[in-house]
Amino acid sequence: MKYKWCSWSTVAFSLLCLIQPVAANAEPTPDHIKRALVQIFVESVARDDMRPWQVGGPTSSTGSGVIIKGNRILTAAHVVDNAITIHVRKTGSDKRYSAVAEYIGDASDLAIVSVYDDTFFDGTSTLEIGSLPALGRSVTAWGFSKGGDQVALTKGVVSRIDFRTYAHSGFENLVCQVDAAINSGASGGAALVDGKIVGITFQRLRSDSADDVGYIVPVPVIEQFLDDIGDGEVDGVPAIAMK
Repeated sequence: MKYKWCSWSTVAFSLLCLIQPVAANAEPTPDHIKRALVQIFVESVARDDMRPWQVGGPTSSTGSGVIIKGNRILTAAHVVDNAITIHVRKTGSDKRYSAVAEYIGDASDLAIVSVYDDTFFDGTSTLEIGSLPALGRSVTAWGFSKGGDQVALTKGVVSRIDFRTYAHSGFENLVCQVDAAINSGASGGAALVDGKIVGITFQRLRSDSADDVGYIVPVPVIEQFLDDIGDGEVDGVPAIAMK
């Protein structure tokens, strides 16, 4: 039997080829995550369905969003509801771009924001949607909370998976409770596990006896919303009619 000797360069090249597929699936870096996050500026007018003839003055607010595939910005519905104007800016940039709420799902408190100028997405990145996290799993919440101009990061764990009332719509739906701080301005931001979206931050428990009790819209609700708008319309959350 004859043996064929290989040079070290050949062996190194072969090992590199084996390693590359692993590197391609590596967890997104903090810089990659930051480039997928968006701050949202909204001018809105409150609407009273009981007194539609009464229109209040405009109010200003901010929220957060995350870029997903298709150059779409996923955020919370209450961030852009009743908006007169919407502007967005990328992490690390002061320039604001005009945007519009393309789809609003009030029942799931989710929305898709589109930007008029495609150059907004130059230099940005996207994040993938993951799966429902297990109890006790560590999560990171990213968003533009009050207290500064740049993106903020908080950490916590999934402490409960339950059905609770969504404050925006008054409907019950699936939620994940997390002990990561969710402060004003962070609504619509991304909750991540291994660099993938496991939820959209949307509300917190306001109580003197509870600290850092926040809630995220979990993946099953996000996927239902994205499937719903696939035909270009928002039909809402399915319900079972019972007498």
